[in-house]
Amino acid sequence: MDRLLNKVDTLNGWLEEMTRYLQVDLEGLGRVNGKAESRQSELDQLARHVQGRIDKLQNPSDCSKAKLLVVGLTRPCAFGCNVHHLAYCFQLAYISGRTLVFDKTETAYDSWWTANFLPLSNTCKQLNIADSEHIPREPSF
Repeated sequence: MDRLLNKVDTLNGWLEEMTRYLQVDLEGLGRVNGKAESRQSELDQLARHVQGRIDKLQNPSDCSKAKLLVVGLTRPCAFGCNVHHLAYCFQLAYISGRTLVFDKTETAYDSWWTANFLPLSNTCKQLNIADSEHIPREPSF
């Protein structure tokens, strides 16, 4: 048994050492070919662009004139399922240029969600728009 544990420890040590070498190689590769800084700069620029567009879409100056995508957390599933669904709706809103808002007429889960998370928007809070046919709702699947 001691011999087996010793072999496992040796293998663990070897794997940790190889992981460190790979990390150094990957980090060093960007420095060697001179692209590390430009890659980081491009990623920072992309992040600023995406965050700016999200902020603009989610916080329109006049919510009554904004194009909305209304989401209700109506799925009979757990937290992870609802986060996944909300992420899907958020992507759909982003791509279609709409502000994502909760429909507060949906379920008690919506009130739990809004009590535990920051609002999706600072300017367009939950709306009571169950009768509004002209406002797209999230797709059901």
